Amino acid sequence: MKYFVSIFLIAGLLYACSTPEAVTEEEPVEETEEVEERTAPDWYDGTETSTQDSLHFTGYASAVAADSIEAEEQSTEVAVQNLKFAIDKFAEEGREELAESGSAQYGETDFIIDLRNAVYRLDLSGAETIVEKFRNDNDAHVAFTKLQISIEDALRQLSTELGDDDFVDSLRL
Repeated sequence: MKYFVSIFLIAGLLYACSTPEAVTEEEPVEETEEVEERTAPDWYDGTETSTQDSLHFTGYASAVAADSIEAEEQSTEVAVQNLKFAIDKFAEEGREELAESGSAQYGETDFIIDLRNAVYRLDLSGAETIVEKFRNDNDAHVAFTKLQISIEDALRQLSTELGDDDFVDSLRL
């Protein structure tokens, strides 16, 4: 009996000192190769819809659609509008400077309306076009469009549409 009590006490002590969880082995963590998630082309900056440098006007856009052709058409249409905005902004800044410096005809409402309409009528089909498309995680088609036209080509067209060579020449300076 003396051995029975000793064995009982040792068993009780072992039971009290053990954890109540089942012992499991940790599975080794597999190293997975990181897949680069494609979100936009390098030239696309979602914070800018249009830009201008010393040589070009550029319009940017993106679109998501169920069909790749529809996504491309939508992004191209918006990029055209954004490109026209860049040209219009440039022309308006020039118009304001001329009006403030004493060329009163450039401050008149009729000229401002004519200028807006001339920019709207610009044919930008000759602009350099870059379109990149891919499918996203939701299986939707995403298109990114970049349209770029030289300042000289845009001003040549604007001169034709507006019919005021003096104004357009002042923008070239």
